[in-house]
Amino acid sequence: MTKIIRVVNVQFFNGKRELLYNGPFLHLEKTISINFRSQKNNEKEKIVTIHRTTGDLLNPVTHWDFTVRRIRSIPVFDNNYTVNMFPERGVVRFIISKEIKDIIKEDVRAIGKAVLGFGKKYVSTHSNHSAAAMTMYLATVPVFTIMLIGRWYSDAFLLYVHRQVQEFTTGISSRMVLNDSYFTIPDKDANIENPRTPGAHNNFAAAAQNGSNDFQHITAPNFNLFQ
Repeated sequence: MTKIIRVVNVQFFNGKRELLYNGPFLHLEKTISINFRSQKNNEKEKIVTIHRTTGDLLNPVTHWDFTVRRIRSIPVFDNNYTVNMFPERGVVRFIISKEIKDIIKEDVRAIGKAVLGFGKKYVSTHSNHSAAAMTMYLATVPVFTIMLIGRWYSDAFLLYVHRQVQEFTTGISSRMVLNDSYFTIPDKDANIENPRTPGAHNNFAAAAQNGSNDFQHITAPNFNLFQ
C-alpha cells in the first residue's frame, strides 16, 4: 500500500550538507531527497533525489519549500504530519484526490484542446504520471533513469508514454538515414539450411515477422532437422 509522504521524509541539501526545516533559505538549496516509505509494488524506503532548476518553472526545491512551510504553519506542528495537510481558518484540512483532479482538468481546459490535442474529460490524477514519463522521454532521459525516478518496478511506465504524441518521433526519420547501408558480418561456420541461422530461407520465425505474403506459402515441418 502506498503511504503518503510525511514532512520527515523530505530532506533539503546544499551539496552534502542537510538543512533544517526552520531555515530561512530552504528555497535556495540545490537538491531535495524524498523517501517513499511504501509503494504498491511492495518496495519500501526508496529515496529519490531531484535537483533544482535554473528558473522558477516547476522548480522542485522551491515548491517543496512552500509545502513544508505551509505544513509548519499548522499549530502544534509535528514532523510526522503528511504533506497533504494544510491549515484553513484555524482548521486542519487534507488535500484529497478529487481536488487534484479538478485542478488538472481546469488547467487542461485553460491550455486548450488546440494546444494539447485532447480535452479535460480525458485527464485525471494519473495524468501526472503520464506527463512526467512523457516529458522525460521527450527530453531523451534514459529509460532506466525514468524507471528509477518514477519508481517503476518494471517497464510498466511505457503505458504512460503515448506514441500518438506528435513529438514522440522527433528526429527519428533523420537518424534513420544516417547510415545508407548495413553490412552483416558473414559467419563462415553457419549452415544456411539451419532455421536458427540469421537470414536462412527456412527461418519460419523471420518469415512470420515479415507479415503476410500472398506469393509465399510456408508449411511448418513435421519434424526438426536441427537440434
